[in-house]
Amino acid sequence: MGDSQGNLNFFWKRIMFGMLLREAFEDHVIQEDHVKQSRLDWTIVRTGAYRHGFPGDDRTTTPKISRADVADFMLRQLKDNRYRHLTPGLAY
Repeated sequence: MGDSQGNLNFFWKRIMFGMLLREAFEDHVIQEDHVKQSRLDWTIVRTGAYRHGFPGDDRTTTPKISRADVADFMLRQLKDNRYRHLTPGLAY
């Protein structure tokens, strides 16, 4: 959530996370901070034929991705350290 806010359009940034889901968003930010401050090797994945690792302000992506593609990416990270301690976005 945190560093990917630049990917969100007005509706998601202001309406959904700014008003309707504000508390859930704030909880999610706290959860990510706990993971980031841990001593674990971690990768927080932002939800085949998908893109990954784009900048937080990229506006060329769509905010949708299948569970299967998220699972594929996560499994690949078990052998790939490229995103260790990062929060890559995933999108089509």
